[in-house]
Amino acid sequence: MNTQSQIVTMESLFQLAGINYNDLQENTEINIEEKNIKIKSYNIETNEVEFKPIVRLMRKEDSEMYEVNAGLGSFCFKGTPEHKIYIKDKGYMTLNDIYNTKEMLYCLVDNFKYELVLIKKVEGKFPVLDMTVQDNGNYFSEKILSKNSPEKIGVGEAMKFYASVRIKTSKAEQQKDDGEEGQSSVDVVMSVFKNKVGIPFRKAQFTLLSGVNGKYGIDTQKEIIEYAVKYDIIKKAGSWFSYEDNKIGQGVNNVKKYLDENPVLFENIKKQVSNLAEGERAKLNLKSESFNDKIDQAIEDSKETKRRRKKEDESETNTDNNNIE
Repeated sequence: MNTQSQIVTMESLFQLAGINYNDLQENTEINIEEKNIKIKSYNIETNEVEFKPIVRLMRKEDSEMYEVNAGLGSFCFKGTPEHKIYIKDKGYMTLNDIYNTKEMLYCLVDNFKYELVLIKKVEGKFPVLDMTVQDNGNYFSEKILSKNSPEKIGVGEAMKFYASVRIKTSKAEQQKDDGEEGQSSVDVVMSVFKNKVGIPFRKAQFTLLSGVNGKYGIDTQKEIIEYAVKYDIIKKAGSWFSYEDNKIGQGVNNVKKYLDENPVLFENIKKQVSNLAEGERAKLNLKSESFNDKIDQAIEDSKETKRRRKKEDESETNTDNNNIE
């Protein structure tokens, strides 16, 4: 089959390839090079439109979507917040950045004209379908020039087969303070979509501080507050938090400020959370081990395996010598 595709939707592309995306798990890739399906692409070096082969199709994690329109015409397509399209005088921008900007932006369409881009957020989450295009790394999605998958790792095809664990890291929501301080933190979502040494498809979320007021790294204080609410150490009613019948703030940020001003109280809450967490681990027969402890144990296990193999090799050598005699 040799097909040049003027794709109407990603769903129609999957249908053209004979794949039902509803049957695929999240974070699944399928190589379709042999089907020789091509899509309209743009060669920046020659300034020409080309039809390039689609290498693979992917179903990713369900995500919120933006509805994208070019000009004042009809609806074009839906894309994730990370989907990139080409914007005049700015290059490729994500739909999320375009949605949050206040200026009028113009996107490049397949007749090499620029059209006003209009974006609105769609309620709910939807299946995310994506593809990898050969060479140029871009394609015209419903006539708008789009960038190829930003999650593609530039190390060839070996990584997904060689790696024992693959973790996708994505940005969930960023917090912005008033004034000129800018972004203070970002919520990070980590999804394990390959794990040969443990249970795959687990997710974790944490808040990463960006350095405002000299605070960097994982926001452990926020985690302590969340667990304190879980263990009923801190009471929460609406947006208000209270400790021992005393209100300590409205909203997590104000609670954090209160605890910064009262370090003794914070240490007391932290100790209570730690004791209750240890109690839960004890019920599940889980040991409280650090990452370094596990690494040391893995090294010791590896040494023991090598010693055992060496003894087995020596035993086989002695047996062979006896047989020769």
